Amino acid sequence: MRNYFLLYDEAASVNYKHLLKLYGIAEYNKKNRLYDTITYNTLDELTQRINDKYGKCISKSTLSDFLNDKGTQKHDYKYFSYDKDSKTIKLYNDFKNTDNRTSRKFVVLSEKEFDFLVSQADNTLISYFLYIKYYCGASASKSTDFTAEQFLAACGLCSSSGSNKQKISKYNSILSSAGLISIERKRDNNGHLRNTYRIPLL
Repeated sequence: MRNYFLLYDEAASVNYKHLLKLYGIAEYNKKNRLYDTITYNTLDELTQRINDKYGKCISKSTLSDFLNDKGTQKHDYKYFSYDKDSKTIKLYNDFKNTDNRTSRKFVVLSEKEFDFLVSQADNTLISYFLYIKYYCGASASKSTDFTAEQFLAACGLCSSSGSNKQKISKYNSILSSAGLISIERKRDNNGHLRNTYRIPLL
């Protein structure tokens, strides 16, 4: 079973729909013992390779824009390097050699989690699951307790939007049905209903 290692910053603006597809086609690097390298001949060929694996999901122009943006526009928080001359993409997913002085947060996705998120092709859903998985992993109890408003605000989305809150409720149902999360509902000391989330595999 293959695991996928992703840099994580909930405040960064990341197009996970495209990023995960790069992870899915990455080649094994024997030196680093990671799937972190993508070599290609032309952007047309690379676009076709992604579309062959995941269905017709991206155009050449969209892929070019994404690669040149390197995944995000905020905080210089780069997920990969893109060398047009050598026609090589390198994913930044080596956390074994992370400098302790510049410790980086990351999330590990199982193959089941990765395949499900790619199949959903919903950037906010992917962001939501990564948020849950990161904070479950960072907790001693392997659980996390937050409100929809907290998640939305942390990710730069409108926390007062009714449609955004409805999305979160929908995502809870989708992820629970897929077996990716479990939810325990309880009332806090103020009588407010709160959800405690866990990742079944943790």
